[in-house]
Amino acid sequence: MRKAGDDQDLDQLVARLKRGDAGALEAVYRLFGGKVFALAYHLLASREAAEDAVSEVLLRVRRSAAQFDGRVPFDQWLLKITSNLCIDWLRRKHLERRLFEASPQDSLPEGAPSALDQILLNERNDALHKAMLKLPDRYRVPLVLRYYVELSYGEIAERLGTDRSGAGVLLFRARQELRRIIQDECGADW
Repeated sequence: MRKAGDDQDLDQLVARLKRGDAGALEAVYRLFGGKVFALAYHLLASREAAEDAVSEVLLRVRRSAAQFDGRVPFDQWLLKITSNLCIDWLRRKHLERRLFEASPQDSLPEGAPSALDQILLNERNDALHKAMLKLPDRYRVPLVLRYYVELSYGEIAERLGTDRSGAGVLLFRARQELRRIIQDECGADW
């Protein structure tokens, strides 16, 4: 939770970033690196790729800090840079796959309750995560943007280069496919 002085501290941090202060970039990493990594990991489905994405996002933040105008909160601006970068990487990977593979494939390769309730919840979360990793990029990305980043259908459409109804159709199909994978893996009672 943010305190009253946090906004002022963040404004000072942004001002330091705009001046090119290397210490400011380190502070951004300390404050937001975990969120950036989590989003990149959910989108790219790879720890190594997510770590690379964090580094690239920080480079982009350093280069484009002067363009930050404060119309959106800094953390949202940072996560937008992250999601745009990851989506670009996924598009490039998909294009490379189509160019260099004889038969391209859209799926990724084969991730205060009681103790028992916590174990069951962890197993369920693991199953959901593994099912998400099995989704093709075109389905996993909109689900992550909707349920992890909490973007609206319009924002998802903008990021994916489609219209609002196209984003809705993608999300509908993605949920159906996710449900199918989970039922295949875990049974109908999941």
